[in-house]
Amino acid sequence: MWSQMNQEPESARDLCGLLPLRGWRNAKANRYSPEVRERAVRMVAEHRDEYPSEWAAFTSIAGKFGMTPETLRIWVRRAQINEGCGQGRPLTSARS
Repeated sequence: MWSQMNQEPESARDLCGLLPLRGWRNAKANRYSPEVRERAVRMVAEHRDEYPSEWAAFTSIAGKFGMTPETLRIWVRRAQINEGCGQGRPLTSARS
């Protein structure tokens, strides 16, 4: 019994009955194809001036793709960094 208590759980489900711990990030990371990401980022760039704020553009465009505005904001920031327009180091496509 004591040896079982000292072993790490295989998943969060073992610990608290919720989501599996292993592989959850990969499943979320692949939810949208690279083409969808590129299109959403491009739409923000093309239609930003039609909205009163950048966040309003994120909110509207993200809704069209079924994602959160924060997800789209992160993608736009990564694209800006990769193009040399934003602050920070360029990110490789493997990390995007």
